[in-house]
Amino acid sequence: MPSTTGLLPVPALPGAGRWRLVGAALWLALMGWLGLAAHIAMPAGIEPLEVVLLLAMFGAGAAVLLAGAVVAHERAQARLAAELDHAWTETRHQLQALFASQAEQLEALRREAHVDALTGLATRRHFLTQLGRALDSGLPRLGLVILRVSDVPGMNRRIGREASDHVLQSLAQTLMQYPHRTDGCLAGRLNGTDFALALPVAGVARETAQALVNAMRVPLVSVDGATAVCAGVVELAAPVAVGVALTLADEALARAEAAGAFRVVQVDHAPPDPPLGEATWQQHLADALHQGNTSLGAYPVCAADSRVLYLDCPLRMHLGHPQDRRVAAHWLPMAGRARLCAQVDEHVLGLALQAIAADGQGRCINFAAQSLGFSAFVAQATRMIELAQPYARQLWIDLPESLALERPGLVRDVALRWGAAGVQVGLEHVGDALARIPGLQDMGLTVVRVDSCYVEGVGAPAAADLRRHLRALVQLAHGLGLSITAEGVRDAADLEQLWALGFDAATGPAVQPMSPQYSG
Repeated sequence: MPSTTGLLPVPALPGAGRWRLVGAALWLALMGWLGLAAHIAMPAGIEPLEVVLLLAMFGAGAAVLLAGAVVAHERAQARLAAELDHAWTETRHQLQALFASQAEQLEALRREAHVDALTGLATRRHFLTQLGRALDSGLPRLGLVILRVSDVPGMNRRIGREASDHVLQSLAQTLMQYPHRTDGCLAGRLNGTDFALALPVAGVARETAQALVNAMRVPLVSVDGATAVCAGVVELAAPVAVGVALTLADEALARAEAAGAFRVVQVDHAPPDPPLGEATWQQHLADALHQGNTSLGAYPVCAADSRVLYLDCPLRMHLGHPQDRRVAAHWLPMAGRARLCAQVDEHVLGLALQAIAADGQGRCINFAAQSLGFSAFVAQATRMIELAQPYARQLWIDLPESLALERPGLVRDVALRWGAAGVQVGLEHVGDALARIPGLQDMGLTVVRVDSCYVEGVGAPAAADLRRHLRALVQLAHGLGLSITAEGVRDAADLEQLWALGFDAATGPAVQPMSPQYSG
């Protein structure tokens, strides 16, 4: 049988040859001992038969020893052959392992260059390269979606890095279904928080983005109520550069974040003015604040009897032409990136106090979480409130719900400090996280304002589950001594149902104030 090692085989006796050798050895041994016995035993008078029997026994033993030596030799030869075969097999396996290792290293280098290690999606560079190719391919239209998972570092602290990574991986797996199902779809991770999806067909980007946001909402809320997903959408018309496409999608994303958690906003390609870069936005904002090119809106917040309780007063920026009044959804995200929120909020506080002093009407403003992160801003706001008595007693200040969840001690400090001066401090855009805010009952708040996305459709016949949720929210707020307001109510049936559920106030297009002078 040929050797499997590739080396020369070790000679081994066939079975018949081994037995012939053993037989011959036994015969020679027997004959030798019989001859010796006859020569020795007969002169001594010993019976020859006894000698034959005795020496036959010794002869048999010698034969067995000889046969054992032959078998041991053959076993040694076989063991040597097996060891050589095993050595060659091991060498072959080592060569295979070395090749596999090199292949893995090559794949790792490819993934490092083109694939995000955590999610398996294309890296930013690879995705943008693919997107540029798609934009240059002659497609008449292409949809681009950018999704952002908010506060990923905070999520790491709250639920742990492993659970946080699992959230990002779940989003990535959902995104990867689109390229797997449709040719020409592209999915990538742009950075630690942003994911992108390019769709090679027109008119489906917003619907797709909304489906993705809805799919992530329940899993996210169940593990971390302070984290959310928002999406910016743009339908691109060729030809368009990659940079322009990203700027448009980023502007839509900024508006979605400003609108609140789990929002989707779409912007049009080729708007009247080209998209402004971050540096340009920063300069426009600084100029508007310095030159006083700002104004406050006036949206009535009403009770069930249509009395105007106070006015919601978002800041508007006049960028460029005096009639170009940009609402916060346009400029606030850029102010946050430029770290101008504290400067903006201090300006808003001054405008609100001046307006209250002028007409005595209560007004509500909101402060960004970024602003409250600066102790100098908190101190300055406190001084302005104390110096504005008694008008400060007609002031409402809303803070983000997410800030109360993330930094309850800070919210409690400012609420008690400003509340002592008569300011009504509340939480805006309240949703699923209210019951999880630590120490809510001792936070010094007076009002919570429920985000419009949680009240929309509450008047529909099939919205029994929504009504149960809102009823429980009202009971929680009232049990804590807080009033509860519905934001952005658009439908009269919804408004009627909200009053029936026990809401104390509401704002939005469906609200008809007793005094129609406030148009916003």
